[in-house]
Amino acid sequence: MAFFDRFRTSVRKLEQEKDYPGLIGALGGEDPAIRADAARALCTLGVPALPVLLSALEDAGPAAQTRMAEALASVGTSSVPLHLALVLKASPALQASIAGAIAGRGDEMFEALLPALYHERPAIRRAAVIALQGMGRKAVLPLSEALHDGNPSVRKEAAAALARLRWAPDDLQEKVEFYYLQEDWAELAKLQGAAVPILIKPSLTRMPGYGASRHGRSGRFTTPGPSRHSSGR
Repeated sequence: MAFFDRFRTSVRKLEQEKDYPGLIGALGGEDPAIRADAARALCTLGVPALPVLLSALEDAGPAAQTRMAEALASVGTSSVPLHLALVLKASPALQASIAGAIAGRGDEMFEALLPALYHERPAIRRAAVIALQGMGRKAVLPLSEALHDGNPSVRKEAAAALARLRWAPDDLQEKVEFYYLQEDWAELAKLQGAAVPILIKPSLTRMPGYGASRHGRSGRFTTPGPSRHSSGR
């Protein structure tokens, strides 16, 4: 026990000295307790640790990356700010790894992420959409609400996340916007005349009546099948 206590004391010292590389080394180590201590320290230090942490996660092999992401998520709700900052700058593969680790923490993290969907900064709202993508079908309602966000990048991210879940709206006008956000011209072509108004607009302007309500929308899940957008359609 004294042996492991010595390493835990070392992690505390690394935190006090703001030794980010040292903490990253501990985060990637084999001992779960040491990883957990390093993760808590990094979450406490916050944004200043981000560049070194992001670089280490991107450079890590799949197994090490998973261990590190899971250790960060194990900190719980206090890790949400760091996770949101990470996913904004992460590669798609790392985003998926982080989202999977967050999903593994269950409802606690799910509930902690929801307020970020209504943050005043679009970047934070977009980060919340990315972080929720691993939550599966329980994330559909908040993600479908994000389709009506006032910022195009948030709407586009939400559409991509919902497509990965093989979900699509039932409402015709929402279908038009949904497929436009994904640049799925094949699906838009199937909608024929309904797609014309949005195709001639120079920007992602909402269709008339689109987004009038953030509640009560319906949608459907499709069965898996070949699609370049993984929408299962």
